[in-house]
Amino acid sequence: MNELWTVIVPRAEAVRRVCHRDNATAEQAESRLNAQIDNKSRVDASNVVFCSLWAYEETRRQVERALNQLPLRLKQ
Repeated sequence: MNELWTVIVPRAEAVRRVCHRDNATAEQAESRLNAQIDNKSRVDASNVVFCSLWAYEETRRQVERALNQLPLRLKQ
């Protein structure tokens, strides 16, 4: 693997999404999230990070930018 790209979301949003998706309580969602690596660890290990709270067009621009810069990063 040449690069690790990660998508993160703030913890409160992650809890909300798990509750909505799985019909879980906030406590159940927190327990699931506690079993996963945290955002800081994900970001620290990643070459490129996106946030899924961004508007679609902003996300698209950021992905295109990261793709365009990929050859330059791989040369390093």
